Amino acid sequence: NQTFLHRVQDLKEELARVKDGERSINESLSIQNEALHDAFAKSNQTFLHRVQDLKEELARVKDGERSINESLSIQNEAFHNDFVNSNQTFLHRIQDLKVELARVEDEERSINESLSIQNEALHDAFAKSNQTFLHRIQDLKVELARVEDEERSINES
Repeated sequence: NQTFLHRVQDLKEELARVKDGERSINESLSIQNEALHDAFAKSNQTFLHRVQDLKEELARVKDGERSINESLSIQNEAFHNDFVNSNQTFLHRIQDLKVELARVEDEERSINESLSIQNEALHDAFAKSNQTFLHRIQDLKVELARVEDEERSINES
């Protein structure tokens, strides 16, 4: 029984040491847990600040993008208006040139008709003049033949 009581006493002491060790481990784990909790909270806080910074940066980027898009839209509209105006001017110029070409073609046709009439008149005048010239040559040949006959007649007598 005495041995049993000693053994119980030893076990009680061992249990007390184990409980002290457990308490020591629990305190250490509690301190470590608190330290990890603080580190996690600090890291989480840093992460949340970084997320907030990124949200703000994203908002600035979106504002910049919106501003750029508005500027590009204004520039595109201005370019479109300039293009439409330039194209309209170009189309008016083409129309003016078509009208001018038609006028020049009419004038050319009129000049060609006039030249054709003048050419026909010159041809007729030349043909008439040529006919007169040929008749005059014929008359001169007849006159020459008569003069030669007369000369021969004079020479024979």
